[in-house]
Amino acid sequence: MIVPVNALMDVSVENIKTITFGSCNHEDDDQSYWNEIAKNNPDLWIWGGDNIYGDSKSMKVIKSKYDLLKENSFYQDFRNIIPVIGTWDDHDYGDNDGNKTFSKKAESKELMLEFLDVPATSDVYNHEGVYMSYSFGDVGKRVKVILLDTRSFQDVLSKNPSGKSRYLTSKEGDMLGT
Repeated sequence: MIVPVNALMDVSVENIKTITFGSCNHEDDDQSYWNEIAKNNPDLWIWGGDNIYGDSKSMKVIKSKYDLLKENSFYQDFRNIIPVIGTWDDHDYGDNDGNKTFSKKAESKELMLEFLDVPATSDVYNHEGVYMSYSFGDVGKRVKVILLDTRSFQDVLSKNPSGKSRYLTSKEGDMLGT
């Protein structure tokens, strides 16, 4: 099965040879590194989260940051030649170290999917969270990419009073949901 990746691009990835991925992108920093990544001729780019640093309960703020990145000429040029998929982490979720209690997760999900040009027909719109999977290539040469969502279902963490780590370990906590 061949999956179209970017709704705005008429591109399907048939045989994956090179996957590039990254995270922790400050949308207001210089974005010229996209040219350097493109020199590696990747077949696919995967956002691992923190695609922007939204850190806001205001969806206007998060949208403006996604728009800033999406309108950046370096990123636009990259997206015109390389299919892009991805997930989120806390900063693009909207709440630093955010979890399942974030009150704007549904609205934030819509903005992230819009940023990634996920087609409206995608199954991700039919369930909570942004976990998705993609299969690329022909039978026997298939690559399956599974994008997890470690925010929408994550239980609240307890701060570690000792300061040795940020949070206490939870042996019964949930991160991925069902």
